Amino acid sequence: MLQAWQSAERASPMELGRQLYDLLLAGRPGRTMPTALERARAASRVLLAFSTASPEMHLLPFEILHDGDRYLAGGERIPFRWINDGSTQDARSHGFRHFLVAVANPTDHPDFDHDRVVGELRKAIDAIPQATCNMVPHATRGSLRRALGERDAYDAVVIVAHGGSATAERDGFMVLEDESGAASRWVGED
Repeated sequence: MLQAWQSAERASPMELGRQLYDLLLAGRPGRTMPTALERARAASRVLLAFSTASPEMHLLPFEILHDGDRYLAGGERIPFRWINDGSTQDARSHGFRHFLVAVANPTDHPDFDHDRVVGELRKAIDAIPQATCNMVPHATRGSLRRALGERDAYDAVVIVAHGGSATAERDGFMVLEDESGAASRWVGED
């Protein structure tokens, strides 16, 4: 079923997230999930862990899981995959070593002390043994796409930017910079 989902004609991230939620949480997990989510939301935290023997699970976009009301990721809600299947595919179970850090602080948005934030992030990553960092200090759509294409994989992507969370009515977005330093909204569907 997951292979069919992956090759299906693409819909919006919200619809794809809903379909993925239905596939992953079919049967008994799906029946118990609404109650568990409500309890977790009351505590402002959701952490989902999947243990699987299927290497394809490494590639699923857990970030877009949608329960029909909202995306599970956002704020303090964190979908998490735990792959303990003995496969040879790197499950990223080691400490984070390869980082992409993108910072966007458009001139027409409130300043969050861009230079201090960039300096603190560089210092924090430099303190991690064997860490590499691709820093994009003034992230635009183009510079972020190029940076994402420079490696096969990052252990963590850190984006510091203004933005808005997804709601039932609209997709989430982040505010990057355009070539002149002004705001350029990038919605999740893009």
